[in-house]
Amino acid sequence: TPGPDLAPLFLGARAAWEGLDPTERAVQHAMWTKYGAGRAPGAFFMPYPASAAVLSMPLAYRTWTALLAPWWALSAGALVIAGAMAGLPGDRSAWTNGTAVTAAALGIIAVTSLDVTRHSLELGQVNPLIVLVLCLAGVSLVRGWDIPTGLLIGVGASVKFLPLVLLLPALATRRWRVPAAATTAGVAIAALTLWVHPDWAPLD
Repeated sequence: TPGPDLAPLFLGARAAWEGLDPTERAVQHAMWTKYGAGRAPGAFFMPYPASAAVLSMPLAYRTWTALLAPWWALSAGALVIAGAMAGLPGDRSAWTNGTAVTAAALGIIAVTSLDVTRHSLELGQVNPLIVLVLCLAGVSLVRGWDIPTGLLIGVGASVKFLPLVLLLPALATRRWRVPAAATTAGVAIAALTLWVHPDWAPLD
């Protein structure tokens, strides 16, 4: 099971449920004393944005120890799916001659063999899910599904800024519905975050 790097999401979610500031280290340490178990968060302990804490609030329905194994399985599954999507060819005719299966297998091997993958799984980081969001949004962008692409970018960027990089090809090709959908998702999540945590300062 993963280590305690997942703790900031879990503890931020707990803080949000209790009406406390999920980005305050002191609050999260208090939440750990109350809800944590085993090895405490160490050098990698860094709170996520309040928007990420709000999106993570369903994590608070499980205890810390009961969350670790399912999170590892979810993260590993996300990387396998992301690797398969990264390897799949865009040409549908290739799917009938085994090329697609081979490419998907190579994609899975490429993603899961990276050293950062092992690192993420051991620490219980959110990065595998961000990789999955990026791959889903990338496939959606290539297929011409602008609204789903934008929504995925908006949700992903509420946790980490990296998914915003996919706005560049959308803007370069003047597919304005992508940034519009991303903005809509971002505004909706920001409104929900402010409702849960009125003292949140988004620009911070």
